[in-house]
Amino acid sequence: MNVWIANHIFDFPETHIFAELPSLGFNVTAFHAPDMPAWKREILEKGGVECVVFPFHSRLDLRAARRFKEELRHRPCDLVYATINRPLAVALMATRGNRDVKVVGYRGTMGHISRLDPSAWLTYFNPRLDHIVAVSDAVRNFLVDRIGIPAGKVTRIYKGHGLEWYENLQLASPLPEAPDGAVTISFSGQIRPVKGVEYLLDAFEQLPRALNMRLLLVGGISEKPMEARIRRLCETDSRVVWTGFRDDATAIAGKIDVLVMPTVEREGLSRSVIESMAQGVPAIVSDVGGLPEIVEDGVSGLVVPPRDAKALAAAIRRLVEDGDLRRRFGAAARERIKTHFDFRQSAAEFAALFRRLTGRQ
Repeated sequence: MNVWIANHIFDFPETHIFAELPSLGFNVTAFHAPDMPAWKREILEKGGVECVVFPFHSRLDLRAARRFKEELRHRPCDLVYATINRPLAVALMATRGNRDVKVVGYRGTMGHISRLDPSAWLTYFNPRLDHIVAVSDAVRNFLVDRIGIPAGKVTRIYKGHGLEWYENLQLASPLPEAPDGAVTISFSGQIRPVKGVEYLLDAFEQLPRALNMRLLLVGGISEKPMEARIRRLCETDSRVVWTGFRDDATAIAGKIDVLVMPTVEREGLSRSVIESMAQGVPAIVSDVGGLPEIVEDGVSGLVVPPRDAKALAAAIRRLVEDGDLRRRFGAAARERIKTHFDFRQSAAEFAALFRRLTGRQ
């Protein structure tokens, strides 16, 4: 079967997932942006994927649609899988009237989609679209129950990782030393309202200062009031460290004791949580979106209600004070990623879906 992957810049899990497809019997062509890093292209090509530089400038990129249509005339294609809106809209324009080629889209988050939005009719509500891959059950349920996409048109496939990716990661530069024996509680990601970091700060301020812990915040900040609050906290409490954006955030994720992801809405499937758990770090997450699909409450971490600083503070205190529980949760977290979120499993599920949609092997 001939599968085209239309993307802009592949993320790390996608690169490995799609590089697996040729080993499962697929002829795969990846259409990607000119500035895709060479190492990602190398992974794809090593797996047997043909890479084609193909810019997608907008959802209404008519020049790209014409070029894509020309590619379809000269290259065999049974199915196009487009992972973001721009290439999806282009692929749908290019295949209009051509039902021999299946077109599959992707949705990685909840919210920001409405039938009243004209641009959404270029993608998810386009009658030409054959199927949608949702990154979590929460996203699938949102599309079906809230947006009205037919249930048979949406399949959940987790974006898997590989435990081997996280072996021997090195920090680009040292982190500030933690007090002796202090348990490091961390948030990693862009610090913006949807991530609920304000509730993490509220929870931290409720905890007794005698509790031997450090709060490590990793990521840029999108709003000045939040930045001002964090800077003040760093100045008045030596236990709080804000690193700003770090290229080595994945390596940092394996050097902490507990990850906290207090998202308040729209979370599809948190990459930060998976990266920490893959390195044996337990997580405290809010009961939002796909987060409780990753973390089994009381097994590989703790799940708390969103926007509940008191519950979050209690969960943090529980793991700070109980080292045995942290270690037990950490081991279970790593096993959870190994058994439920492996990229090879994701590739196999994509293979099964593509075969079902096309009726081809």
